[in-house]
Amino acid sequence: MIDIRILGSGRALASWLAVIGGLAAPVGVRAACNAVPTTTETIRAAVGSVSRPFARSSGAADDVELLPSCDSPALEDANGDGAVDGKDFFVSVFFKPPGSKGRLVVLSGGAGCGDLQCGGKAPHCVDAPGPYLVVNKETGRLRFRFPETDGLLGPAGDGRGLTGPVAIAVTAVGKPLPCGLRTSRCIAQPGSPKQYFCIDDLFVDASGPAKCDTGRASQRTTFAGFTALPASNDYRRVCGDSEGEPRCADDASSIQMTVDSAGNVGLPMRWGSALRARPGDPGRKDNRRLKASTVESRARANTKPIDVPNSSYLASFTPEGRRWDRQPLFAPVAPGRSGRSRELTLEGTADEPESVLWFHRRLPWRYECKGGARAGQACAQKSAPPDCPGGSCRPTARAVYYTCHGGKRSGAPCTRGNDCGANARCMPGSRCVAWATGTQTPKGCSTDADCSAAEECGPGLFEFRDRMTAGGGPIVVDRDGSPSRPGVCRTGPKKGEACTSANECEGKRCVRFRAQAGAYTAATTSRR
Repeated sequence: MIDIRILGSGRALASWLAVIGGLAAPVGVRAACNAVPTTTETIRAAVGSVSRPFARSSGAADDVELLPSCDSPALEDANGDGAVDGKDFFVSVFFKPPGSKGRLVVLSGGAGCGDLQCGGKAPHCVDAPGPYLVVNKETGRLRFRFPETDGLLGPAGDGRGLTGPVAIAVTAVGKPLPCGLRTSRCIAQPGSPKQYFCIDDLFVDASGPAKCDTGRASQRTTFAGFTALPASNDYRRVCGDSEGEPRCADDASSIQMTVDSAGNVGLPMRWGSALRARPGDPGRKDNRRLKASTVESRARANTKPIDVPNSSYLASFTPEGRRWDRQPLFAPVAPGRSGRSRELTLEGTADEPESVLWFHRRLPWRYECKGGARAGQACAQKSAPPDCPGGSCRPTARAVYYTCHGGKRSGAPCTRGNDCGANARCMPGSRCVAWATGTQTPKGCSTDADCSAAEECGPGLFEFRDRMTAGGGPIVVDRDGSPSRPGVCRTGPKKGEACTSANECEGKRCVRFRAQAGAYTAATTSRR
């Protein structure tokens, strides 16, 4: 289980349960807090840029804005009515869950759906004129409302829609839909039909010759590709133990999350109902300590609990996918301190209505000890005590993957020498791994670019890409344990012991996750 205490001044952070991603701050990643940057942020894709890395496909109304970049085609009057507006375009949203058949949802800006076809079948089409598909001819931007998909994945009304990796393409009305995106990537699409925007893989910002590069070396780590998130989980319904008001409702039967194309886990959370209003400022919430844990295993073939070595693998973002200006601590708790040896435990605080928790599966690192007893090992700047006794922690020329050499975590990912234990080292380099099977090859590597398209550099902390609900739905973790999915006793004399039913817990509940809402802290944070 994940045991999460969210410490520090945080912005809707309480993160518990899940798994990780990206080039993070060297010392501790802080989870949902404080002010949102006022500048517009964009993320480069294969054709054009996008305003956010994810959007919720159920229970929300998230708008996605597409912007021109790197010579993407100018928007045109496709229907010949003298205006460049939403009626000129179709927005095709391809939901592409790993290892299974995807789904296509087409948005029309008022031109109707007609007899659209993909693979001989009519896709689900929504005619969404007006504010749901808007074009700005002067700036070349197009904004659309991300589709609600609860009704496409039965039963309707259960709050579960299509999730996971997504490809978005904008084409002209009267032209064929870009059906090739069902099985291929934007960078592999032919020139016809013309795609004004094509968003799937997401790339780092660069300058010079690499400004528009779409090679593997330029792909982002934290957000490898655009992702459809499930509906937000309500923490008050999830938590079972309370210290103060509001009390935990303890009536959620499950939690839901998803993965991006690289296997990082996104967990949208709603904290507001579990937080009290700040006295004298009802528009703000007081900081509350939160803690959660889960017995969810690292992989289907590895039943050990998820092992997150440090907070660099954890991150928290605004619902729009931006980092908080000042973020509260969001950190794993070592089993020896948490007392939950069968669970992954996290801790932190929350003082904002909602956030998206991100768990990096793997993480390239670019800080290394120069000189001293740990020369050549990965390190975190400004760590206490220092990671590089007798030396200094300096940035390297490029980010690479580090793994433990020796110790109990030998071969496992790391970003600090302390991740590997006594008499072990966190050193650069690993071996290419076939991600579909987890099989390690003899080929050495420093980055994913050193491996084939079906491989990645080094092992991950977990593998959840094969746990999505059939048909492309979210990853669902049920609260109650069962013979096929064991849990731990939540309370009582056998608290924390393995179980498959309440009978093994002397009548107490056998659970796969547990969470609590603790005391309020004196710390405050600025408004976003």
